[in-house]
Amino acid sequence: MFNVYLFPRDQDVKHLMQSSSIEFLAQHNFDFNKWVKEGVGYSDRRRVEWLKRKFPLPDVVAATTAESTVDASPAKQLIQLSGDDSTFAQEIL
Repeated sequence: MFNVYLFPRDQDVKHLMQSSSIEFLAQHNFDFNKWVKEGVGYSDRRRVEWLKRKFPLPDVVAATTAESTVDASPAKQLIQLSGDDSTFAQEIL
């Protein structure tokens, strides 16, 4: 089992929490500092689409070295998932 702290990092986002929720988390040793400092940033799909339109990635970004040309485009870097990781990724995307 893994615990992953998620923390939205978009600017000007208001965070509302119920006092009873904060109390529950504190009683169960939730690390609020870790949540804010190390939490994994995320955005909703609408925001991601807006960012893609505002900051389009070039089709090909190449870094040339003495021996070869390396495709450095983030869109071209693939990570192979397998098993439960692949199933989880398909469910959330």
